[in-house]
Amino acid sequence: MNCFLITTYNRSEACRQLVEKLNGDIYILSDGSDYDWIDDYNVYFKVQKHKGKRLYTETVNDLFKMPVKEYDYYFIIQDDLLPVPGFERKAKEVWRDIPEKICLMTYVDQGRLNKPCWTKFEPIEFKNYRQTQWVDMCAFMCQKEFFTALGEIPHSKLNWDIRPDLSSGVGSLISSHLHEKGYKIFQTLKSLFISQDVESQMNNWRDKDNLINKAVL
Repeated sequence: MNCFLITTYNRSEACRQLVEKLNGDIYILSDGSDYDWIDDYNVYFKVQKHKGKRLYTETVNDLFKMPVKEYDYYFIIQDDLLPVPGFERKAKEVWRDIPEKICLMTYVDQGRLNKPCWTKFEPIEFKNYRQTQWVDMCAFMCQKEFFTALGEIPHSKLNWDIRPDLSSGVGSLISSHLHEKGYKIFQTLKSLFISQDVESQMNNWRDKDNLINKAVL
């Protein structure tokens, strides 16, 4: 059975549209926003006091602890995305084709395609997937071993007072830890999610037309 883990903040309609596209157990951790439609859906929903970008590591750690049982596959998704048709089947086909992996990015954007990211690893493209050695919270899949390998994510040491344009740092922390431990991180060749046409709540300096919001389809 599949498990979907979603972080959300101030995006009631976008989050609802995402939920309607998913089939499985859905866990939503809301960073201070209550949604009036939640009771109409069979989801696990928790609202916390708003922590924002500076404490996003705490939010993600709490999100990863929400499942009440073990699942075959875990999909981590943010509330500004929507899946393409058949995304579960396509993701699992790629996952099973990779001999050794810890997680698989299922969102592919034009801004970072085939570019080294936080771990400075030059991507390697295979027939059905690419090895990137980085992952972020946009959308990725994993199995239970991922959470064991990752452990507790430490607080980010980024200084947003000096660099307010910096993101949360969570993707970088996850990627660096897993990469340094020798785990292999991959990405689908084509994106299995598309970005919804909404403003960024965490990085309001980022224009909606930024290439990071443009999926490779």
